[in-house]
Amino acid sequence: MKEIHRQEIEAKLRQWTDEIEALKLKSKTVGGLEKATYDMNIQDLNEKREMLLEKLEELKLASDEKWDTLKPGLVKAVKSLQEEFSKVISKLR
Repeated sequence: MKEIHRQEIEAKLRQWTDEIEALKLKSKTVGGLEKATYDMNIQDLNEKREMLLEKLEELKLASDEKWDTLKPGLVKAVKSLQEEFSKVISKLR
């Protein structure tokens, strides 16, 4: 079960990394306030993605017993980042 969650999270992280890169490219084509908005959102998404990466590393090192205590926080972090991505993507595109 732990391995399945790890793989799912890694797949989502790859997808989100690609989306952040696409936002960075689009940010280069806009100016002024719009660019500032893009850059601020990109930075926020990167910070949240990094926090999720840290939680994923904890998961990789966790024993099966510890996995049970880490799982709720990990699920919450994934959900939070997914919501943030959806909000940012819909706002910027």
